[in-house]
Amino acid sequence: MATKMHIIAACSISTESFAMALCNFEPDRPVQQSNQWIWQIVDAWQTPSDQIDAALLDLSRTAPSAPNSAPVIAVRFTTADAHLWYMRLFEQGQEVFSCCHDFTLLDPQYQASLQNEELIRALAEKYGGDFLAYTKSQGIELEPEFWNTIDSSSFIVAYKKWVHHQQEALQVQAELIADAIATWHMGDGGNRQAMIDILTGKRVTAEELEWGAGNLPRLLSAIGLDQVFPDWQVEIAQDQAKEAALQAEVSAQLARSEKQARKFILPLLAAAQRRELSAIAPQPVSLPIIDLLHLWRIAWFCDAGIELLLNIHLPEPSTATMVEIEWTQIDQIFVYSNHANQIQVGLSWSSVWSFSQRIDHLAHLLLNLPDRTSLEVITVCNRQGNSSGDQRYQGILQAGQWQITHAHPSLTTEQLQQALALSSQVDSPAPIAAIDADEADRIMELTQSSSWGDQQAELTRSHVAIGIQAKYKPHLATLFFQQRFGDIWSLSMERVKIDPTSMAQDILRSDISRQFAAYRSEQVILAGQAATFYVSDLNQLPETAMPLAINLNDNPANAANAANAANAANAADVEHSDGTEEVSSQNNLEQLIDGVDAAMANLRFYALGDMVCSKFSDIIIRGYGKADSQIYGFLLLGTLGQMVYYFYSDFENGASLTTTIEKDVEDLKFAQALRQSFPNLSVSHLYTKHWQRLSQLHNLGYKPAPAPCDLHRLAIAIDLFLVRCQG
Repeated sequence: MATKMHIIAACSISTESFAMALCNFEPDRPVQQSNQWIWQIVDAWQTPSDQIDAALLDLSRTAPSAPNSAPVIAVRFTTADAHLWYMRLFEQGQEVFSCCHDFTLLDPQYQASLQNEELIRALAEKYGGDFLAYTKSQGIELEPEFWNTIDSSSFIVAYKKWVHHQQEALQVQAELIADAIATWHMGDGGNRQAMIDILTGKRVTAEELEWGAGNLPRLLSAIGLDQVFPDWQVEIAQDQAKEAALQAEVSAQLARSEKQARKFILPLLAAAQRRELSAIAPQPVSLPIIDLLHLWRIAWFCDAGIELLLNIHLPEPSTATMVEIEWTQIDQIFVYSNHANQIQVGLSWSSVWSFSQRIDHLAHLLLNLPDRTSLEVITVCNRQGNSSGDQRYQGILQAGQWQITHAHPSLTTEQLQQALALSSQVDSPAPIAAIDADEADRIMELTQSSSWGDQQAELTRSHVAIGIQAKYKPHLATLFFQQRFGDIWSLSMERVKIDPTSMAQDILRSDISRQFAAYRSEQVILAGQAATFYVSDLNQLPETAMPLAINLNDNPANAANAANAANAANAADVEHSDGTEEVSSQNNLEQLIDGVDAAMANLRFYALGDMVCSKFSDIIIRGYGKADSQIYGFLLLGTLGQMVYYFYSDFENGASLTTTIEKDVEDLKFAQALRQSFPNLSVSHLYTKHWQRLSQLHNLGYKPAPAPCDLHRLAIAIDLFLVRCQG
């Protein structure tokens, strides 16, 4: 429907007289004639109703345009918000009829809701049995005579009387409007019952009510103003066709979603059911369902990339259909049901921060499940092979509490309670308290040898309590968890590397980083969640930097062959038709950097600047950007001879694509990091490969995110990637 409007009309008057009387109101709007009516539409937002009414009062005093004609009748209809329209009727300088018509009451669904016994009881409970409080909260105004009939009534009785009163009032109003139409000879006044049927909804379809003007277009057509909404029936038909097409698309999307849900959920469910459940002894553990995150985090302490599956059974007997919960409010969720009383809900992995937020959202939705619902929570590591993060918990929901009765692995009540208590401390601003000084000493030692302990983490210790910044607290809690529960849940080596071998490697990495740290200024570009980024300068790398025969797993640049970049950078290199290049003898560092810069410039990428990431202090990163692009370029050079260039794009769903000359890279599914490797390609050919893959992913529904030409934004992109990779 059009915007809020006044529909002004008069009969027994000339077009000229009508136009002259209303010339002050939107003179550019045309004055039109339909049957016996002269009419015009005026924007109700621009012109107040009282100004229109004053003009119509004057207009109704005008002498008829023809001898022996009926007196001039002027009328205003105004559409409004909230399913209302207003009518004012003027004759011989007087307002002879007025009403406000609420066509909400014509909606069959609204009428059904008014008579829903369960809803009435819920309202009575909400308002403490006080019907007056209910009417005040809803802005309902009732005549004193009505209050006299319900003075001593209960809420439910008063509510039902009010509903009946509304229906009676609607019928009375319809009869009054029909009588006014007949009295002042407005259109088909002889068919009084037809008018009443329009005004009480018997001759109005649900589609007309949803269109916005309700029964007004049909009423105007009946009195001869059929050209006010000339295409209302056509528009409704078009809306119906659009709705049908939308429903067809929704059905197709649901079918695709169900297929994806089956593919995600059923294998996880089948694998989980092979893990034998044991009763939690000596008694179940009670967990507020809104704290579901605390349980999931136990699995995350054990391994990264932990996905979640809920197996829900509603109580019997139950309603005919599954409880209506808007699961799709949550991103990357899968929902599957093959039974009215059973549903499976899965969350696919993203990063620990976003996944935690989605679990919190999911937990609040679970509050809508009825009491005595059986809930099974299954956690699964998205890496292949067995993982201590593969866990299973089962129990009953009652009054917002989940009584966990069974678990895999086998647990005692005390063990699960203590693990949940540790998990809950991640969300608390207070330090984590060690059991004793010995445990605190061990934790402090482990933080020094962990992969994040030599970065910007600021540890504090007071007696046995250890504090750290909020973003590192999950990792600190993981160390506590391993110390306390390692005999129950063995932590994955991919999760935290704190065995002697990994500790030695971490210490070696720390020593190397200190001895061979690349140049960085004191100027901070970004203090991120995973690392801090400092301004640097590639020209500060020493010419004598030589490759070191050691592979530090966490540094993606170390696996690259420095010769690859040299090949691509030098114009003297021989390029083959497949994009690969022969090795050049030129290894001058400055020329090599200039060569990559020139190759990037040919692709209209320009250097955004150089920086050092605290995660890899021996590497200088040069970033490249281009206007209106979704792609960043990178050149990484290290003091130990490391060298790699690559292209990178983020997607709006949290995934990313990297195309690199680094050898032997694979997708990091737990971090949604898609990666492809072409070790011998030149910069331009590598860019082509990246762009081709980006286009393919876009066709599969991956929407690339913008890549602004700004070093700070580039640092943010790297930091968020590192966050995802940390799990």
